[in-house]
Amino acid sequence: MSEHFDAVIIGAGIAGETCARRLNTAGMRVAVVERDHVGGECAYWGRIPSKTVIGPANEVWRAQQIVGVHSPAPGRAPEMAASQHPLSERDDRLEAEALDQAGITLIRGDARVLGTGRIQVAERLVEAPHIVIAAGSTPQIPDIPGLLQAEYWTNREALRYQAIPQHVILLGGEAQAIEMAQMFRLHGSQVTVIALGSRLLSY
Repeated sequence: MSEHFDAVIIGAGIAGETCARRLNTAGMRVAVVERDHVGGECAYWGRIPSKTVIGPANEVWRAQQIVGVHSPAPGRAPEMAASQHPLSERDDRLEAEALDQAGITLIRGDARVLGTGRIQVAERLVEAPHIVIAAGSTPQIPDIPGLLQAEYWTNREALRYQAIPQHVILLGGEAQAIEMAQMFRLHGSQVTVIALGSRLLSY
């Protein structure tokens, strides 16, 4: 038997949550489908976690500018970088509860659009006259010879490193890449940024 809503949002990131809340406030019966964390990529694996790592690293760097304070040995991670990132490991119970309290139905799993106004999530069939796709983004892996063999990182692996690499090459010149460049440099890595455009932060 199908479940019926006025609108279904595929994706519970920043855009999906905002859309769901506004439609809910307007009096619509809303469901949100999410296969990962409620809150999305930015909150757990993007610029918010990178900022929390940059802050302590910046304080370490400032301390190292004082005469007599030495930098950590190359390749050795400070204590704050030796464990997995707290935001990336955090569950999303509070965010899910907030949706429930607002009267928004959260459906966990992968959404499959069956046709006009019809969605399947695992064994659940959902119908709604309005479907909003707010599925977010995934890293674009460039077709560079040898990249697959190099065991590259995406933003997720980069925020879970256990030891500071001696040299980091970042492909991309937008906000998240620049924040990660700053993060690794403050921890002591050599950093090279390769950007396609003629300027950084071009958008």
